[in-house]
Amino acid sequence: MIFLVDVDFTRKVLLDSSLRSGYKDALEWSSVPELHIPSGEEIKINGESRYGVQYSLEPVTGSGTLNIQHTSSHTDGTGADSDFRFADTSVTSNLEEFALRKLVTSTPSYANLDILIRANKPFNLYYATDKYNVKESLANTATITPFEILQIICKRFNCGIFYEFDTSANINVFRIDPLKYMRSGTQNVNPFIDDLKSAKVLIGGDKIKNLTLSNQGFGHFFDDEDKDDIIVGSTTQSINANGVSDINVDFKSGVFFKGLGGSALDNDLPQNVLNGSFSKREVGFTPNVLLLIKDIGVKFAFVDKPIYTSYLARPLAIVKKIRPSMFTETQRMYIYNLRHVFNGRLRTANTQNFSLLAEDDSGATTDYFSLYTGDEKIEFSDHATIEFDMVIPTSNLADFDFLLQDLTATMITPDTIAVKSVDGEVYEDNAYLTIKGILK
Repeated sequence: MIFLVDVDFTRKVLLDSSLRSGYKDALEWSSVPELHIPSGEEIKINGESRYGVQYSLEPVTGSGTLNIQHTSSHTDGTGADSDFRFADTSVTSNLEEFALRKLVTSTPSYANLDILIRANKPFNLYYATDKYNVKESLANTATITPFEILQIICKRFNCGIFYEFDTSANINVFRIDPLKYMRSGTQNVNPFIDDLKSAKVLIGGDKIKNLTLSNQGFGHFFDDEDKDDIIVGSTTQSINANGVSDINVDFKSGVFFKGLGGSALDNDLPQNVLNGSFSKREVGFTPNVLLLIKDIGVKFAFVDKPIYTSYLARPLAIVKKIRPSMFTETQRMYIYNLRHVFNGRLRTANTQNFSLLAEDDSGATTDYFSLYTGDEKIEFSDHATIEFDMVIPTSNLADFDFLLQDLTATMITPDTIAVKSVDGEVYEDNAYLTIKGILK
């Protein structure tokens, strides 16, 4: 076998100079080994073209020597041999079984990510319009339902789910947003108070002192990079010096951070890296290994550059005769000459620098943390609550705006009321409602 020293795989077939006078379309053995083929088995050799044979070696047991010839220079063939290049000089490396084992690798195509996904039953992964069929995929393959995914999303961003019918556009509106961003304006509801029923004012709870946001860990290497038992993106902060109670928000989901690697590698850097023969990038060194996926979990990230071109690492076998400084007889290195377009890169922050982490690198809280500190349940945890009844024309309830305003009802309280829940029935043109809210 003849190998080029460099990594240009666009070259023509390279033959030993001794074959200049002719060559045979056959496999030749210096000594014929004794082969025993089990009954009922068959051996197939993929001849591909007339001038090539595709194969891979997988030493499993036994002993032996593989002689590999490699060259650093060549001469282009002419005439009938113009499709070939011939080695000027060649050097032979004799490799024993142990040196061969770590070079073994095989894949149908390094240029394409041909990943086969097997479900427990058939499902349509993509629609004809190339829209990802999340519902069908999850329903058929995952241990978590689409509704549970929706709940996880809402909890992650402290959102509520709101529905209304937009009469101007004649469409149904299903909105997911933090409640505090839905509120706007004020509304005097004195004319609608049902004075035949009593109003109830209930004492508030404790003021919140410490707020903890807890991400879920999945055993990935970067889930707890600092090894301090704190999952990345989590934080505990004091929000009121005079507070009494603590509150912990357990997300049941995580945040993507740097990678999805598993545990740390226990072995040291290869000797060929330590002596400078190869770089860390060439040997594909990584501080962590990929963790096999056993369960379905949810992690959040921003996708940057939806069409992102990167390079795949392709293995290449190197012998000591090519790099004399090598410590070992063989080394598998990686080259990065195969382009692949990914859907995008995953980041913890978007282009406006809004981060999914509750703390930045300096330990300061981020805008994400304020999604929870500004929550009414936390901000007004020690405020009194009120329950009263109203009779409201149904025309006022055509959209969210009426009940999402700060209500004023001086007939029963001097404070502003933030509505938390509404229950009641409709009779003809009026709604008879029981309102529960927070006195702000």
